[in-house]
Amino acid sequence: MKLSRRTFLSGVAVIPLVGIAGFYAALPSADNRQFNSLQEVVTFLSHASVESLNKLGEWNLAQTFIHLAQSIEFSVVGFPKVKPEWFQKSIGSLVFHLFSAKGTMKHGLSEPIPGAQDLDQNVDVIVATNRLIIAIDLFNSKKDTFNLQPHFAYGELSWHQYERAHLLHINDHFREIKS
Repeated sequence: MKLSRRTFLSGVAVIPLVGIAGFYAALPSADNRQFNSLQEVVTFLSHASVESLNKLGEWNLAQTFIHLAQSIEFSVVGFPKVKPEWFQKSIGSLVFHLFSAKGTMKHGLSEPIPGAQDLDQNVDVIVATNRLIIAIDLFNSKKDTFNLQPHFAYGELSWHQYERAHLLHINDHFREIKS
């Protein structure tokens, strides 16, 4: 059977979409502690006995909180290293929209932000907690200014999209935090 060029190209275009759909379906469902706003994160951190939280995985609790703070801070001041614009506008944007639609993300929980300062394993957890709270307050102060920097992978995001990205990121890391 001979395929027309149009039929062949249509089939080739479907292959990446099938792969993306499989990736999307493999994402975890939102069944762990889920924050619905950054203010909920601040409230939790302000009232929780963070010293009693147990952290699984490679990073300790302080390193995780510093990593989350870095991500939020970089959304305001700029990421040290970014993916090429073509990546941000295609793959990065698609991945963000898939994560956002699913309401959850999955990423390497011990992968540093490209170009970010190394995470000191000896930082006090209270210092790290306060840094995360301050970073969230800084981000929230930018709500009406529309003055945010492109995400290193997702590219340009509105304040609300960035809030969603930060929440998905925080919730993903909280999969490894138990009370």
